[in-house]
Amino acid sequence: MRWRVFLLASSLVSLAAILASVYVAVRRDAPDPAAPAAVTVIEPDEVVPDPSADGVIVLRSSNLLYRFTPDGAELGRAQENTYRPATSASGRWQAFRHCLGNTPCQLLFWDATLPAEGQTPQPVELAAGLRDAAWSPVGEVLAALDDDGGIMLVEPSTRSVTTLGAGATAFAWTSDGGLVFATLDAATDTPLLWLARDGSVRGIYKVASVLTGFVPSPDGRRLAFAQDDALGWQLLTVDGAGVVQLVANAGRLLSSPPGQRAPGSLAISWSPDGSRIAFSPVAWPFVMHIALSDGSGEPLTYYLREGYAGEMKWSPDGSQMVLSTYSLNRKEHNLYLLESLSSKELRFLGDGCLVFWSPGGRFVVAKREPHDLGVAAIRVDDGYSWPVTALKMTPASWGTDEATALKLAEGPPRGIGGLGK
Repeated sequence: MRWRVFLLASSLVSLAAILASVYVAVRRDAPDPAAPAAVTVIEPDEVVPDPSADGVIVLRSSNLLYRFTPDGAELGRAQENTYRPATSASGRWQAFRHCLGNTPCQLLFWDATLPAEGQTPQPVELAAGLRDAAWSPVGEVLAALDDDGGIMLVEPSTRSVTTLGAGATAFAWTSDGGLVFATLDAATDTPLLWLARDGSVRGIYKVASVLTGFVPSPDGRRLAFAQDDALGWQLLTVDGAGVVQLVANAGRLLSSPPGQRAPGSLAISWSPDGSRIAFSPVAWPFVMHIALSDGSGEPLTYYLREGYAGEMKWSPDGSQMVLSTYSLNRKEHNLYLLESLSSKELRFLGDGCLVFWSPGGRFVVAKREPHDLGVAAIRVDDGYSWPVTALKMTPASWGTDEATALKLAEGPPRGIGGLGK
């Protein structure tokens, strides 16, 4: 009898160890996590969709968008409109990128207030060709970046071009009409940050490293970016008035152990209300931080084992987050839930990537691992999941209805639409 009791006790200890391994990511100051509650095993033939999951899921395959109900019923498919024009804030002007053969891409305008019949798109000649462009959220002016790094403002009504600077590496508008752009001075090799507003241009910040992009806040008033200086990485924001604010000394938080290189860049994700910013190095060390966007307080820190936080997706109300860890070779992805900002652990949800929340915030849809397993919906409170499709597709959105889901899937024009290429 004693040896049976001993074997039973040993088995229970082993089971507890296996279940405890579910919690593979903990906060820096957290104690060792306790083993989670027992998980109910669901047999394959018992896996059924949660009937409370509603809305429409859009999945992408090549350039087609497929609409599904959460229980896996296909509603239809549509051709993705990849080359949509970028429309000005007033709706009057539409801008296109026109690429023909091996010649530099050019910029074309279309007046939406005139009859389409007989109207010819008006070209704006850019000697170096067009790399990217974006309309101001206010007014009728377009910021354009050419292939040589020239940054300029284009007014479609007169087709006038005003050059703002050279050596531009990134640009973005704030929602109140400020154009922030970063340059690299070829003579001095000095990165600088500039603000163009109300017809004037002024330097606002000497950046410690070359900037390749900005991440706008949900209301568009602030732009987040990261720089790498002698002390390490820093997370900063800039607003439409040119005020630059340090959010977190990421260099101290992202210190690497001996023999390991510091990260090459930071992944950045704003909370829906703009009060917090999650950020993570896109390399070693495998860690995620959440800081108050006004720079106050100490960031929360969560360590990860399998990889860096390749995706940090906030729930619609900002109270939770699902993140997908990416291995350095980007072949392995795992999903974790941050149940609340007071949680000390990240709860394992399964494998997967390309995550989208349901409108109500109770479910997510994700591409399963390996990728030939298709797409699954997951209930975040307990990790229960079911297949949406076994086909090799990728999630694109989850909306309240078909029209909303398709609009979310296509998103804004990718930089600027095009005619031809």
